[in-house]
Amino acid sequence: MDRNDFQLHLEIAIDVLGKQNVAAIRPLKEFLCSIPSPKQIEQILATAVLHFAAANQAVFAWIITNQNLLAPEIDLLAFTKGLITSRLRNRGWTQGQDFQLEQNSILFMNQALVNTLTDCFSQSERILVSAVLIIHCRNIECPQEINCQM
Repeated sequence: MDRNDFQLHLEIAIDVLGKQNVAAIRPLKEFLCSIPSPKQIEQILATAVLHFAAANQAVFAWIITNQNLLAPEIDLLAFTKGLITSRLRNRGWTQGQDFQLEQNSILFMNQALVNTLTDCFSQSERILVSAVLIIHCRNIECPQEINCQM
């Protein structure tokens, strides 16, 4: 898919999701299924979700509440966990030492990582992570909680 096709599909996804109409999700997903790559479909939907995280909190909240409607094309929990894991590892953070993702949507981070999160993620990504995951800041080895905001 070239950049123009991606942009066209993205604009349609943003338009449909922006209407906050449950009945419109199925036709959107059918339209997106014309794209041969499930990964590209996921990228389009993720980009649309991140767009609303930054641009329209009401629509973003509706998407988070109704995220099951976007499955199986995108699983926001799995997408968010993948984003966290890949981004932090690429920045040199160690899973199990600096951060830990639990199966039940909990993200533990140490204080050093918390202090650098704005360097690791865009504002819309931080909003998504905060909406999808339960964040606890503490030393991974120590159960003492630290006051934390992403």
